[in-house]
Amino acid sequence: MKLTKDNELIIEGPSNLNKIIEGLIKAREQGLERWARFNGKTFYSTDITYDKAYQTIYGCTKEEFDKKIEKARLEFEEEKKKEEEKLKIKIPEWIERGKSLIHESKQKDWENAVNARAHDLYHGKEIEEALIVMKKLQENLTNEEMIELLKKENHSGASANLVRDLVLHFSNKGPDFYEATALTLNEQEKKLLEQIRNNNKNITK
Repeated sequence: MKLTKDNELIIEGPSNLNKIIEGLIKAREQGLERWARFNGKTFYSTDITYDKAYQTIYGCTKEEFDKKIEKARLEFEEEKKKEEEKLKIKIPEWIERGKSLIHESKQKDWENAVNARAHDLYHGKEIEEALIVMKKLQENLTNEEMIELLKKENHSGASANLVRDLVLHFSNKGPDFYEATALTLNEQEKKLLEQIRNNNKNITK
């Protein structure tokens, strides 16, 4: 078959392998010769089958591929279930540990933050690290020690910022930690730090 624009299979909307296979099979049933490309591979209506296409793209039959997907789904659900069971224990523990580190006026906000963050991308890892940081901050760390405290946990940029944000809002020394671990501070951040510092002074009088 000569590949031309005229006999190329046109898929409406987002394309995927199943749509291409279905389209080519339908073209064959209508007595039309059509071709289509997927992931750099070319397929033809004259000899397309599900297994042939799946073998070409995924190295297995469609049935084998579907079984792999189902197995992965079940494993994911099992891991999710295990994670939820862990969190049933960890959430009350994190809330309780915060009581000795966080002013009583912020306890309800801490409880809400723990419940929200426990189910996010990091499964509460930032909560655990924030508690460690807040406890260490009671030891009057220097700026250099604060920076090292954050570095040693090997956070990605996103998770480090989540830890910094939690510590900022819940530790009396949160603004000092946030400032020490910032590369730069914009005017909005400076105003926020001043506001939280003033609030912390008022609630500890």
